[in-house]
Amino acid sequence: MWIPSKLTAPAPLHKSIQRARLLSDLEHAHHYRLVLFQSPAGFGKTTMAAQWLSTCHNVGWFSIDESDNDPFSFANYFTSALNKATKDSCPKAASIVQRSQFGNLKSLFNQLFAELVDWHEHATWFLMITTSSPMRIFTARLLTSSSTCRRT
Repeated sequence: MWIPSKLTAPAPLHKSIQRARLLSDLEHAHHYRLVLFQSPAGFGKTTMAAQWLSTCHNVGWFSIDESDNDPFSFANYFTSALNKATKDSCPKAASIVQRSQFGNLKSLFNQLFAELVDWHEHATWFLMITTSSPMRIFTARLLTSSSTCRRT
């Protein structure tokens, strides 16, 4: 089942507490392609992300939960969020995902990254991921790459 809210960035709340120190910490995050907010439910990650995103452009949003441990579910949402951030620059990967024609996530990521080469050089974009769950589907390589800013 497709859940649109998993790909919809929240609007900032008008009466929320401004976390100046955390917002300041995020100033360098614009230089990364993937920003991950991971903390337990109720710790303010969505509110914090919404405050920060109000100043950003070309952002894909993906709110991960336990159901995304399924590779096909994860691939569908991840590719959709990435295409939103990059103005649909990965049509082949999206087609592969829609037809479930990828052997594993590594092969899908290879296709995604091949399509992003030109976009990466000419535009600023990033993908914001939030989760309350431990990240099981991501590899350590993805989370520790130089293109990732992790905030826990």
